[in-house]
Amino acid sequence: MTNMLRKMATPTAYRDAAREATLPNPIPLSKIRDDSLLKVGTGLCIESSDGPVTQLWITKINKDPANDNLSTYVVTATQWKPE
Repeated sequence: MTNMLRKMATPTAYRDAAREATLPNPIPLSKIRDDSLLKVGTGLCIESSDGPVTQLWITKINKDPANDNLSTYVVTATQWKPE
């Protein structure tokens, strides 16, 4: 899984970005709390073991004071399946 700050042109570019794995796995709770990795306008590329590549764009972040101030992420998603 990788994060991106700009949209790419092709599903292959998203697959290649997913294979770069620039995000820690798992993302530490401290990084979620301080919004240092996952921000509005950030894209995530994920390649599933069975082939599909999914691109998620964070469009909104809601803090939840009732849940230890953790964030809920609103995203748009696109998925490409290999042919």
